[in-house]
Amino acid sequence: MVPKWYPWPNRPVFGAFCREHARALATRHDVVVLASLATPRPGFAAFDLEDAVEDGIRTIRVRYRRPFLRPAAMGFQLLGMLAALRRLRRDGWRPDIVHAHVFEAAPPALALGRLSRAPVAITEHYTGFQRGLVTGYDRQLAKWSFERADMVAPVSEELAGHLRALAPRATLEVVPNVVDTEEFAPA
Repeated sequence: MVPKWYPWPNRPVFGAFCREHARALATRHDVVVLASLATPRPGFAAFDLEDAVEDGIRTIRVRYRRPFLRPAAMGFQLLGMLAALRRLRRDGWRPDIVHAHVFEAAPPALALGRLSRAPVAITEHYTGFQRGLVTGYDRQLAKWSFERADMVAPVSEELAGHLRALAPRATLEVVPNVVDTEEFAPA
């Protein structure tokens, strides 16, 4: 799993839903999370890796240098992700699927998937598409990512309509967010 948002020590609820998704998957599958975080003015040249088991899930945290130009930051992120993949391969682990959460996590996920010969799925749940907030560079990045993924899973039909208009060659399948109906039941 390659999430854009994931809890960090200084942001414990940031992307908590991605952590919960990984925990749910880990009840039936061998899951590895590659979480990344752009870091301004870090004490490292390009990236830093932290490898630990968190909540029973191997989690490799990739902190990467965030220079002024976003494409350069993405290059540092990709270098860190590739180092994480090399570490996993040394340990004998290869993914059956690479799952990115949102389009911003897709470029490294696509690279990891291609290198591992694993399909790449992107779950998209960002409301910015409906609100017209995804523009310019981000819009081009989203289109590029969606059209190269093996599957894009928007969480609603409405969001799927926006993604189809943006990336008509993308393979889309709506997968709604999961709700624990024992915890959240109507009266």
